[in-house]
Amino acid sequence: MSPAAEESFKSFTKTRFILCEGEDDKGFLETIIKECRIPEFQVCHAAECNSEKTGGKDGFAKALPGFEATTGFSDVLKALLIVTDNDELVTSFRRIQQMLTNIKECECVAPETVKHIGKIAGKPLAVLMIPSAEDEGNLEALCLPEIHNKWPAAKKCVSAFMECTGADKWAKKGSVHKTRARSAVVGFHENDPYKGIGYLFRSGTLSTLNPCFHGVAQFLQNFDKLVGI
Repeated sequence: MSPAAEESFKSFTKTRFILCEGEDDKGFLETIIKECRIPEFQVCHAAECNSEKTGGKDGFAKALPGFEATTGFSDVLKALLIVTDNDELVTSFRRIQQMLTNIKECECVAPETVKHIGKIAGKPLAVLMIPSAEDEGNLEALCLPEIHNKWPAAKKCVSAFMECTGADKWAKKGSVHKTRARSAVVGFHENDPYKGIGYLFRSGTLSTLNPCFHGVAQFLQNFDKLVGI
Protein backbone atom coordinates (compact mmCIF):
# COMPACT_ATOMS: atom_id res chain seq x y z
CA MET A 1 0.00 0.00 0.00
CA SER A 2 1.04 3.59 -0.58
CA PRO A 3 1.69 5.79 2.49
CA ALA A 4 -1.56 7.66 1.88
CA ALA A 5 -3.54 4.42 1.68
CA GLU A 6 -1.85 3.08 4.82
CA GLU A 7 -2.94 6.16 6.77
CA SER A 8 -6.55 5.34 5.88
CA PHE A 9 -6.46 1.58 6.33
CA LYS A 10 -3.68 -0.06 8.31
CA SER A 11 -5.44 -2.95 9.98
CA PHE A 12 -8.72 -4.62 10.81
CA THR A 13 -9.84 -3.12 14.12
CA LYS A 14 -13.38 -4.51 14.46
CA THR A 15 -14.93 -7.93 14.03
CA ARG A 16 -17.15 -6.69 11.18
CA PHE A 17 -15.77 -4.87 8.14
CA ILE A 18 -17.56 -3.08 5.31
CA LEU A 19 -15.88 -2.41 1.98
CA CYS A 20 -17.88 0.13 -0.01
CA GLU A 21 -17.43 1.99 -3.28
CA GLY A 22 -16.68 5.57 -2.26
CA GLU A 23 -16.59 8.33 0.34
CA ASP A 24 -20.32 9.10 0.12
CA ASP A 25 -21.15 5.45 0.77
CA LYS A 26 -18.79 5.46 3.76
CA GLY A 27 -20.38 8.58 5.25
CA PHE A 28 -23.86 7.13 4.84
CA LEU A 29 -22.94 3.73 6.29
CA GLU A 30 -21.08 5.13 9.29
CA THR A 31 -24.06 7.36 10.03
CA ILE A 32 -26.72 4.66 9.75
CA ILE A 33 -24.67 2.40 12.04
CA LYS A 34 -24.51 5.20 14.63
CA GLU A 35 -28.06 6.56 14.31
CA CYS A 36 -29.74 3.14 14.23
CA ARG A 37 -27.56 1.73 17.00
CA ILE A 38 -26.28 -1.10 14.85
CA PRO A 39 -23.38 -3.23 16.18
CA GLU A 40 -20.06 -1.70 15.18
CA PHE A 41 -18.54 -2.12 11.73
CA GLN A 42 -15.22 -0.79 10.50
CA VAL A 43 -16.05 0.98 7.22
CA CYS A 44 -13.58 1.72 4.43
CA HIS A 45 -14.10 2.63 0.81
CA ALA A 46 -12.20 0.89 -1.97
CA ALA A 47 -9.67 3.64 -2.70
CA GLU A 48 -8.51 3.57 0.93
CA CYS A 49 -7.61 -0.09 0.64
CA ASN A 50 -5.41 -0.35 -2.44
CA SER A 51 -2.12 1.27 -3.41
CA GLU A 52 -3.48 2.58 -6.72
CA LYS A 53 -6.32 4.36 -4.87
CA THR A 54 -8.83 2.88 -7.29
CA GLY A 55 -12.39 3.42 -6.14
CA GLY A 56 -15.74 1.89 -7.00
CA LYS A 57 -16.29 -1.69 -8.09
CA ASP A 58 -12.92 -1.78 -9.85
CA GLY A 59 -11.30 -0.94 -6.52
CA PHE A 60 -12.78 -4.04 -4.88
CA ALA A 61 -10.72 -6.30 -7.11
CA LYS A 62 -7.54 -4.44 -6.13
CA ALA A 63 -8.32 -4.31 -2.41
CA LEU A 64 -9.59 -7.78 -1.58
CA PRO A 65 -6.48 -9.82 -2.52
CA GLY A 66 -4.40 -7.98 0.09
CA PHE A 67 -6.79 -8.40 2.99
CA GLU A 68 -5.57 -11.79 4.23
CA ALA A 69 -2.10 -10.38 4.88
CA THR A 70 -3.43 -7.29 6.68
CA THR A 71 -2.96 -7.00 10.45
CA GLY A 72 -6.04 -8.17 12.31
CA PHE A 73 -7.44 -10.37 9.55
CA SER A 74 -6.76 -13.64 11.35
CA ASP A 75 -7.40 -12.64 14.97
CA VAL A 76 -9.84 -9.69 14.85
CA LEU A 77 -11.98 -9.87 11.74
CA LYS A 78 -14.88 -12.31 11.77
CA ALA A 79 -16.83 -11.34 8.64
CA LEU A 80 -16.72 -8.95 5.71
CA LEU A 81 -19.49 -7.16 3.82
CA ILE A 82 -19.26 -5.61 0.36
CA VAL A 83 -21.75 -2.77 -0.21
CA THR A 84 -22.20 -1.81 -3.83
CA ASP A 85 -24.64 -0.04 -6.16
CA ASN A 86 -27.17 -2.11 -8.06
CA ASP A 87 -26.79 0.28 -10.99
CA GLU A 88 -27.52 -2.36 -13.62
CA LEU A 89 -30.21 -4.72 -12.38
CA VAL A 90 -29.23 -7.73 -14.46
CA THR A 91 -25.45 -7.42 -14.40
CA SER A 92 -24.33 -5.65 -11.19
CA PHE A 93 -24.42 -8.66 -8.89
CA ARG A 94 -23.03 -10.92 -11.61
CA ARG A 95 -20.11 -8.53 -11.99
CA ILE A 96 -19.36 -8.91 -8.27
CA GLN A 97 -19.65 -12.69 -8.60
CA GLN A 98 -17.18 -12.72 -11.48
CA MET A 99 -14.76 -10.49 -9.60
CA LEU A 100 -14.80 -12.83 -6.60
CA THR A 101 -14.32 -15.84 -8.86
CA ASN A 102 -11.13 -14.25 -10.18
CA ILE A 103 -9.66 -13.70 -6.70
CA LYS A 104 -7.98 -16.82 -5.40
CA GLU A 105 -8.63 -15.92 -1.74
CA CYS A 106 -12.38 -15.80 -2.38
CA GLU A 107 -15.05 -18.43 -2.74
CA CYS A 108 -17.75 -17.03 -5.00
CA VAL A 109 -21.17 -16.27 -3.60
CA ALA A 110 -23.97 -18.57 -4.70
CA PRO A 111 -25.78 -17.39 -7.84
CA GLU A 112 -28.79 -15.15 -7.32
CA THR A 113 -29.38 -16.10 -3.69
CA VAL A 114 -31.01 -13.77 -1.22
CA LYS A 115 -28.17 -14.04 1.26
CA HIS A 116 -25.35 -13.50 -1.22
CA ILE A 117 -22.91 -15.43 0.96
CA GLY A 118 -19.36 -16.41 0.09
CA LYS A 119 -15.96 -16.52 1.80
CA ILE A 120 -12.65 -14.68 1.74
CA ALA A 121 -9.72 -16.74 3.04
CA GLY A 122 -12.24 -18.76 5.06
CA LYS A 123 -14.03 -15.75 6.55
CA PRO A 124 -17.75 -15.21 5.81
CA LEU A 125 -18.40 -12.69 3.04
CA ALA A 126 -21.73 -11.09 2.12
CA VAL A 127 -22.85 -8.61 -0.51
CA LEU A 128 -25.43 -5.87 0.06
CA MET A 129 -26.83 -4.28 -3.09
CA ILE A 130 -28.00 -0.65 -2.90
CA PRO A 131 -30.86 0.30 -3.01
CA SER A 132 -31.71 -3.44 -2.85
CA ALA A 133 -31.16 -6.71 -4.68
CA GLU A 134 -34.48 -6.27 -6.48
CA ASP A 135 -34.31 -2.55 -7.32
CA GLU A 136 -32.00 -0.88 -9.82
CA GLY A 137 -30.26 2.25 -8.59
CA ASN A 138 -27.55 3.59 -6.33
CA LEU A 139 -27.05 5.44 -3.05
CA GLU A 140 -28.48 8.63 -4.54
CA ALA A 141 -31.66 6.82 -5.61
CA LEU A 142 -32.03 5.38 -2.12
CA CYS A 143 -31.59 8.85 -0.58
CA LEU A 144 -34.13 10.73 -2.69
CA PRO A 145 -37.05 10.34 -0.24
CA GLU A 146 -34.90 11.79 2.57
CA ILE A 147 -33.65 14.60 0.31
CA HIS A 148 -37.25 15.48 -0.57
CA ASN A 149 -38.18 15.28 3.10
CA LYS A 150 -35.41 17.75 3.94
CA TRP A 151 -36.10 20.09 1.01
CA PRO A 152 -39.72 19.54 -0.18
CA ALA A 153 -39.38 22.01 -3.05
CA ALA A 154 -36.51 20.01 -4.51
CA LYS A 155 -38.78 17.43 -6.12
CA LYS A 156 -40.52 19.96 -8.34
CA CYS A 157 -37.56 22.27 -8.91
CA VAL A 158 -35.05 19.56 -9.75
CA SER A 159 -37.54 17.83 -12.06
CA ALA A 160 -38.00 21.11 -13.96
CA PHE A 161 -34.22 21.55 -14.22
CA MET A 162 -33.74 18.03 -15.53
CA GLU A 163 -36.50 18.41 -18.08
CA CYS A 164 -34.90 21.65 -19.25
CA THR A 165 -31.47 20.09 -19.67
CA GLY A 166 -32.69 16.74 -20.96
CA ALA A 167 -30.97 14.90 -18.12
CA ASP A 168 -34.23 13.16 -17.26
CA LYS A 169 -33.95 11.26 -20.56
CA TRP A 170 -30.40 10.01 -20.11
CA ALA A 171 -30.05 6.31 -20.90
CA LYS A 172 -27.84 5.66 -17.86
CA LYS A 173 -30.30 5.62 -14.98
CA GLY A 174 -27.56 5.78 -12.37
CA SER A 175 -26.49 9.14 -13.73
CA VAL A 176 -30.08 10.36 -13.61
CA HIS A 177 -30.35 9.46 -9.91
CA LYS A 178 -27.02 11.12 -9.12
CA THR A 179 -28.06 14.28 -10.96
CA ARG A 180 -31.37 14.49 -9.08
CA ALA A 181 -29.67 14.16 -5.70
CA ARG A 182 -26.75 16.46 -6.42
CA SER A 183 -28.91 19.12 -8.06
CA ALA A 184 -31.01 19.27 -4.91
CA VAL A 185 -27.93 19.72 -2.75
CA VAL A 186 -26.49 22.41 -5.01
CA GLY A 187 -29.81 24.26 -5.08
CA PHE A 188 -30.84 23.99 -1.43
CA HIS A 189 -27.77 23.46 0.77
CA GLU A 190 -26.74 27.11 1.01
CA ASN A 191 -23.93 26.61 3.55
CA ASP A 192 -21.89 24.56 1.11
CA PRO A 193 -23.68 23.47 -2.07
CA TYR A 194 -20.81 21.30 -3.26
CA LYS A 195 -20.70 18.92 -0.30
CA GLY A 196 -21.35 15.26 -1.08
CA ILE A 197 -24.13 13.05 0.24
CA GLY A 198 -21.81 11.39 2.75
CA TYR A 199 -20.95 14.72 4.35
CA LEU A 200 -24.63 15.64 4.64
CA PHE A 201 -25.29 12.49 6.66
CA ARG A 202 -22.24 12.97 8.87
CA SER A 203 -23.20 16.60 9.58
CA GLY A 204 -26.80 15.71 10.44
CA THR A 205 -28.26 17.61 7.51
CA LEU A 206 -29.76 14.34 6.27
CA SER A 207 -30.96 11.55 8.56
CA THR A 208 -30.73 7.79 8.13
CA LEU A 209 -33.83 7.38 10.31
CA ASN A 210 -36.08 7.94 7.28
CA PRO A 211 -38.11 4.77 6.53
CA CYS A 212 -36.49 4.58 3.09
CA PHE A 213 -33.34 3.27 4.82
CA HIS A 214 -35.02 0.58 6.92
CA GLY A 215 -34.01 -2.20 4.53
CA VAL A 216 -30.32 -1.35 4.85
CA ALA A 217 -30.58 -0.92 8.61
CA GLN A 218 -32.33 -4.26 9.02
CA PHE A 219 -29.70 -6.04 6.90
CA LEU A 220 -26.90 -4.61 9.04
CA GLN A 221 -28.74 -5.37 12.28
CA ASN A 222 -29.15 -8.99 11.21
CA PHE A 223 -25.66 -9.35 9.73
CA ASP A 224 -24.23 -11.62 12.43
CA LYS A 225 -27.10 -14.08 12.09
CA LEU A 226 -26.96 -13.89 8.31
CA VAL A 227 -23.30 -14.88 8.08
CA GLY A 228 -23.26 -17.15 11.12
CA ILE A 229 -20.88 -15.39 13.51
